[in-house]
Order: sequence, then C-alpha cells, then structure tokens
Amino acid sequence: MNKMNQTPPLLLRRIRWLTGVFIVGLVVSGVTAIPLVAELNWLSSRTDSGRTECRDNLPAYAQWIEMIRTAAAKTQQEYPFLFYGTDWLAFGHVVIAVAFLGALRDPVRNRWLFDFGLVACAMVIPWAFVFGAVRGIPVWWRLIDCAFGVCGAVPLWWCRRWIKELESGEQQECRSAGFCCSPPAPPTEQLWQNLFWRTPRRFASACARDSCASFWTAPALWRFRLTETALSRTIPGSRQRLMMRPPAKAEV
Repeated sequence: MNKMNQTPPLLLRRIRWLTGVFIVGLVVSGVTAIPLVAELNWLSSRTDSGRTECRDNLPAYAQWIEMIRTAAAKTQQEYPFLFYGTDWLAFGHVVIAVAFLGALRDPVRNRWLFDFGLVACAMVIPWAFVFGAVRGIPVWWRLIDCAFGVCGAVPLWWCRRWIKELESGEQQECRSAGFCCSPPAPPTEQLWQNLFWRTPRRFASACARDSCASFWTAPALWRFRLTETALSRTIPGSRQRLMMRPPAKAEV
C-alpha cells in the first residue's frame, strides 16, 4: 500500500524533470540560431580553420566550418535580411517549448504532446537526409542533425511510458474501489472527423464572422476544439473517468 502511495508522485517528478530538460533543450537550440556569425567565428577559432596558411591541410570538418563561416559573414555584410529566417526558426523552437509547458503542468491530461514530440523527432531523420542531399550538406553533418531528433525522442519516450504506468495505476485503484472506469475511446473515424472536418469547418465559420476579432479568438477556438473534443477523449485517466458505482445487489 505504501508503494502505491509513493509511486505516482515519484513518476510525476521524473516526468516533469525530463519534460523540463526537453523544454530547456528546445529553447537553447532555438536561441543559438540567432547569433550564427558570432558562434561560427568562435567555432572557427577553436578549430584553427581560419588560418589561411594551413587551410588546405585542414580536415574535412574544419574546411566545412570555414566555408560556412565565410558564407555567413558575407551574407551578414551584404544581405543581412536573410538572417530574419533564422530568427523565425528560433521563434518556432521557443513556441514548441511553450506548448510543452502544458505537459509540464499536467502530463497525464496532455499526453498527446509527447506523441506529437515523438512524431516530430522521427520526422527529423528523413527531413535531414532528403533536404540535406538537395542542399549539398555532407552526410556526417546530416547525421549530427539526426542526432537532435534521437536525443529529443529519448526523454519523450520515457515520459510517455511513465504516463501509461500512472494511468494503469489509476484504473486499478478505480476497479479496486468498486467504480466503473470510463468507456472505451471513440472510434477512429470519429476522431478523424473531429480533426479534419468539424474543427476546420467551425474554425472557418468563426473566422468569417469577424475578420478583426478572429485574429485573437481563432487560435483559442482552434486549441479548445482540438484538446477538449477530440484528443482528450482518447486519454484515459481520472479526469476522463465516468464515476459510476455498480448497481446494488437485490435483496432476497
């Protein structure tokens, strides 16, 4: 009994700790995309790739770093507005990190965020290899990019596993207390209808009523519809449970 009382808080601490590590990693990887030229200058000085007298004798990775540094310096000098794209790249990382604050606050209810993160980490590998080949990126550099997806998937996978343990423990406590747990999740067809038909239709109708007000209200309506009507129904747990006592036995 003591183990049952200590396990859920311990699992929650582990989940929140790994989620915090993932959030910090997202923020750091995003913010470091802003001062690219300064970072490349520092990296070039650490690898001695900026020395012109020995540039031909440098290893392949140092020559690649020097080529990137030279291109970034010329771009900043002649076309600095192109770095506005990397600023928005940093913004995307920070926004995803802000979204995972919901998982940090209530990981069981927001379990879908971990599924989303795992899918995004899996997409890093084909994305890096396909577009890296198109842009002429070396294979070893593409493997470094893929390592970000692998390293990000590890804490997300553990969090998702521990959340399932929490949910199974809640269901066992529910059954042992004599309660009836929630009915099964809605069919897949209903979930897909909510995601790809009902939600966009209501979202579009809300935007069409007032184009000015929709700038502020449409994102909130979109998030509310997704989380509350489609995805939250598929998450078992104490908040999604239909608490009904079994019918009393008829007296003889």
